[in-house]
Amino acid sequence: MPCKSIALVVDSADQDARPIAACGSLAAHLGAHLTGLYCDLDAYVPPYQRPTAGADQSDDGENDATAAGRVFEQCCGAINLASSDWRVVKGTPPDVLTRYAAAADLLCMTLPAGKKPLPGRLLDPATPATLALLSGRPVLGLPANWGRSPVGGNILIGWQGSQEAMHAVTAALPLLEVAERVRVVTIDPSIDYKGWEESPGDDIMTYLRRHGVEAERRTLEGGGQSIADSLLTSADAMDADLLILGAYGHSRLREFVLGGATRGVLHDIRRPVLLAH
Repeated sequence: MPCKSIALVVDSADQDARPIAACGSLAAHLGAHLTGLYCDLDAYVPPYQRPTAGADQSDDGENDATAAGRVFEQCCGAINLASSDWRVVKGTPPDVLTRYAAAADLLCMTLPAGKKPLPGRLLDPATPATLALLSGRPVLGLPANWGRSPVGGNILIGWQGSQEAMHAVTAALPLLEVAERVRVVTIDPSIDYKGWEESPGDDIMTYLRRHGVEAERRTLEGGGQSIADSLLTSADAMDADLLILGAYGHSRLREFVLGGATRGVLHDIRRPVLLAH
């Protein structure tokens, strides 16, 4: 299915404009409409957490929303994006963004590695996986300083045969079909993929080939690294500009107890990651 509607969360006016431009270039590359979304901070943060009281905070939020919209429009204008719009939305961010994600082919947001969000802000490493889980739509998380455009020329797929991983690959097909290079990586499959009569990568290679995607394939031994670290190391080695993963591919109980590859990658985000549940 083609990707024709992309929503981008712009968290504040002072965030790095380069990921916004990267998402704009992605929309242009796919011929998609881009909607910029700003969640009103005053509608979300409890009064006791606000740095200033009442009307002053509302004014600050309005000014930040206006400035953020200006940054968004400048980025879209710089690349002559054919179709875009800007929206300021009110409500609890997970609820609001879940609603907008459900009406888009892809939801994008930037995430700073190793930082905790300010009260009411959305820059939380767990947010993309949470929204993918709640909305059922694919979510693209980008490092806060990501500047390469467009995203998706050199793609790594972290594959373990789960339904979530398949959903992520299917969601990414518009990018995979035009990528210059695609690599499918499984990490020490004997640990997590019991019951397979064949290698867990055989089915996805066949699926990709039938969609006209020629992909490389590698199986990596964990070597004492976590799955997340092994995937990130492999992505670094091939200089990938997009990592595709299933969100919460393990059972939810194991994901909570073990931390999981999804959470590990997001907490050390240094390359764009597309997640689907």
